[in-house]
Amino acid sequence: QETVKFLENGFEITTADAEVNQSGSLMIYLAFAADPSTTTPSLASSFSAVNNTSPSTNQAIAAGFTPDMAWIKGTSTSPTSWGQYDTIRGDGEVLQSDNNQAEYDYSGHPSGDLGMKFTSTGYTTPPVTNDNINNSSGDFINYFWKGGGLASINTDGTRPTIVSANQAAGFSIVEGTIAASGYAATLGHGLSSQPELIIYKPLNITSNWYVFSEYGGSLLGNNNVLQLNTDVASASDSLFDITSTTFKTGTSSSAHSFIAYCWHSVSGFSKVGTYTGNNPTAVSVNLGFNPDLIIIKNTTNAADWTTYDKQRSPTGNFDDYIYLNTTGAQGTTGGNWVTPTATGITTNSSGGSLVNENGSTYVYLAFKQN
Repeated sequence: QETVKFLENGFEITTADAEVNQSGSLMIYLAFAADPSTTTPSLASSFSAVNNTSPSTNQAIAAGFTPDMAWIKGTSTSPTSWGQYDTIRGDGEVLQSDNNQAEYDYSGHPSGDLGMKFTSTGYTTPPVTNDNINNSSGDFINYFWKGGGLASINTDGTRPTIVSANQAAGFSIVEGTIAASGYAATLGHGLSSQPELIIYKPLNITSNWYVFSEYGGSLLGNNNVLQLNTDVASASDSLFDITSTTFKTGTSSSAHSFIAYCWHSVSGFSKVGTYTGNNPTAVSVNLGFNPDLIIIKNTTNAADWTTYDKQRSPTGNFDDYIYLNTTGAQGTTGGNWVTPTATGITTNSSGGSLVNENGSTYVYLAFKQN
């Protein structure tokens, strides 16, 4: 188990071992810095989607850059759980957006090390078969995002956070702790402007994934939140809030650690927004770019989190979909419910509650592979 986590501007003790973290004891330390890094994360190569159709053990999966977050899902067999991984929590520490379970350490599985390992170019699959990562009988989609590399301690809020932020790409990963009844605490997100959407998951307790936007904003409806692991419509929760430097969660009266993924739109690369369904008429949404990934959720009525990418579609369109909140295999629309265009997407005249229910509001998160 990792004892000390090195950060850009300090370190974090990650165990309760008496040698380094005995309660009430005063610890002395001596720290030295190497030559400081002058590399600032850039927008270039900040997102990629990679389809793995020949999975195996000890396999190198190339992202095209050094990733700080990976989402992995088996698409051809069912059931397979999602895996959400990031470099702040470390190799093998998995969350699954299709359930509300606490974080699990795959490396300590009774069957052996089932965890993926981040590398400078992507990740390597585990040395033994994990049905959710590298089962040779299935296909797996991988979504990669570039954060800020080595994380740093952020003190913008009333409680410190550990942050890996790629300000140029409008994306950050935030880890921290919430005290009992600590929902009023503010937490630094590390971005240069206000995140438009935050996905928040408590790590050490059973809890839903919460998706929220700015307090009083219109993205999800006034003061509303969604749940990434369910299909429910948005519901009121005025405790959530986002500012240009911090956010509040309001998720639980129980003390817990958490991970948060924060985004705001970046011209030509990513877009967070909404549109209104108009069945039986098609809807065109201007993103400002031709997307490679789009995630869509009906906020008005119950509907799954529908995810489309070009990597799984032989025509380069959004022919196949998967749900972020289920363990099911991918489905094929047959009627191109969502079609990428040079400047965004067009829904077809049907698509039901998933993409074009008349009068329903839809929130989306879209990316261009750059």
